[in-house]
Amino acid sequence: AECENMAQFDVPASVELIEGGAFYNTTALEEINVAPSSNHYTTRGGILYTKDMKKLVSYPSGILAGYFSVPTTVEEIVPWAMSGHLSLTSVNIPASVTTVGDYALFACPQLKQIVFGEGIDKLGEGIVFYSDAMTDVYMLGRRIPSQINVSALENENLIENGTLWVPTGTKSMYENSGLFVAHYSEYDEELDVYIEEDIPVFAKIKEYDPTGIGTVQAAGKADDRQMRFDLSIATAFQLGGW
Repeated sequence: AECENMAQFDVPASVELIEGGAFYNTTALEEINVAPSSNHYTTRGGILYTKDMKKLVSYPSGILAGYFSVPTTVEEIVPWAMSGHLSLTSVNIPASVTTVGDYALFACPQLKQIVFGEGIDKLGEGIVFYSDAMTDVYMLGRRIPSQINVSALENENLIENGTLWVPTGTKSMYENSGLFVAHYSEYDEELDVYIEEDIPVFAKIKEYDPTGIGTVQAAGKADDRQMRFDLSIATAFQLGGW
């Protein structure tokens, strides 16, 4: 972590465990390579996954694409996996993903939009803390995730200007869930008391019709960096047309 000049990292087959925050804020890192004989990890387009492609472990900060669609094999985005990324503006999380770990998109200064697929069931702590450009969160699910940390989607810009987009007919369900309210406690020295306040995490909750919004399919070819960038441009254009 915090290695500003490291552009590439090679993982030998002997490595058995890499934590999600291992490459946090390594801003020049463009790709992680894994030995083909590894039984534990693999890479696609320089992005680190577990061998079975069920966990996204690290999305290198130096990848210049603004849009990223998580592959449909992934079931979990591990803690800190995409944190500190300087270029990401929009992330699509497909229905296969059930868990997004703590601080997964922490301190991504350009990040504006996240789409959570209908499979989401657990959102960890501080996922978008200090990602100060955030404006929109889309929830495709027609049920409330069963485990949402109280700080999961707390973000100063979302509180002031952000919109939570929910499927048509579910607005009241999301509003009444109580899961999108941040509780603050501040000590007032003059009054010698704690002032308690509940503030909505989103400035607005709006409904939208998700009909026809499909999940972007990940490229099957491994380590093709040019393909990765081309797909990012195409899918970002598609997303912008929503």
